[in-house]
Amino acid sequence: MNNCELYKSISVDILNLLESDNLEALEDLMSKREKILKEEEHNKEFKKTLINEGILDIDLNIKDLLSKNIEKVKEEIREHKLSQKASSSYINIVNQKINIFNTKV
Repeated sequence: MNNCELYKSISVDILNLLESDNLEALEDLMSKREKILKEEEHNKEFKKTLINEGILDIDLNIKDLLSKNIEKVKEEIREHKLSQKASSSYINIVNQKINIFNTKV
């Protein structure tokens, strides 16, 4: 299997993993894909083949799905921070109410 076919196969696998939200195996496939790109960095035939085979469309789909996943994670982080902030505010209010009985008169 040449590098173009291997690159396409890995890209399709990455796309399938992203669509199924199975992100655990993603890192290994991305590193294999990056290795192929580094090997073929200056190969013009490889670039032409990527364009002619429609592999760039697969790459655009991967980019879109990754962007959506990143936004989803950012939103989850925002919600978690907001939840923590509300929780700590509640704890502070409760502590202030308790402290009124500890003040000396």
